[in-house]
Amino acid sequence: MSDAFCAYYDAITLKESIASERRTLTQALKKQKGILRRKAKALQTDLERAEKAEDYRIQGELILANLHTITRGQQQVELQNYYSPELEKILIPLNPEQTPSDNAQAYFKKYTKAKRGRSRIQQLIADLDADQETLQLYTSKLESADTLEALQRLRTEFVANGYLKAPQSRKQKQEAGEGPFRRYTSTNGFQMYVGKNSQSNDLLLRQIAKPSDMWLHTKQIHGSHVIIRNPENRPDIPMPTLLQAAQLAAYYSKAHHASNVPVDYTWARYVVKRKGNVAGYVHYTREKTLYVEPAVPSSKE
Repeated sequence: MSDAFCAYYDAITLKESIASERRTLTQALKKQKGILRRKAKALQTDLERAEKAEDYRIQGELILANLHTITRGQQQVELQNYYSPELEKILIPLNPEQTPSDNAQAYFKKYTKAKRGRSRIQQLIADLDADQETLQLYTSKLESADTLEALQRLRTEFVANGYLKAPQSRKQKQEAGEGPFRRYTSTNGFQMYVGKNSQSNDLLLRQIAKPSDMWLHTKQIHGSHVIIRNPENRPDIPMPTLLQAAQLAAYYSKAHHASNVPVDYTWARYVVKRKGNVAGYVHYTREKTLYVEPAVPSSKE
């Protein structure tokens, strides 16, 4: 067999291997996008239901404003909606076994429950947006990967993110499926993301974090970036959540054995990537500092 024929055969084999690997990775992305589309549709339906929270509040307020016209035993009451520009009348169902005041309180309880549900759904939607951003990034990477080595590196990332299955050791199985960053939920219901490495930190800042999200990092100590998702654009983050996120930043840093670690936090809008191609290096302003003991929440997403 001539050297020319061997070279030709090797080239054909390599081309087929590249095509096969690309098909596998493309199919994995397509499957994952389908999963996210179904999740998005379900979450949108849930959100539309939770949006009724404001209706419950209005119904409760209208009942309170008309207590003198409602009597116990009524199954419904028609009242003018003072919260609407058209001032139309609306029919409000009542529990005839309850007093008018108790009916109003029942609507306020429904409002509180629906509002909490809406907040949770918005967090899940923000979570889904992050997954979609990550998929878009990998779609771009796959399009630009033109060697077998580059495709195999992507396969490794796909396995780590749970897009593909592969034989793994026990330690690898623990990390598999987590995606490019760790995810936790705070006691207040906020999603918290933690970078795994410099590339993951860079992804959090460039692709995932929104201006109204909170960013945390150990002060002048090498460690992971932490993002608190804030899809409702709240003007503040509850202190219990800030403390938990700060503990995560301390835990996933070089100071994780210390007992009192300084952690800076600021809105993501005030964090910018430093010039150059070094992943994970940033400059930030308007920060505040918390001193915490490194810890990980008991529940992990």
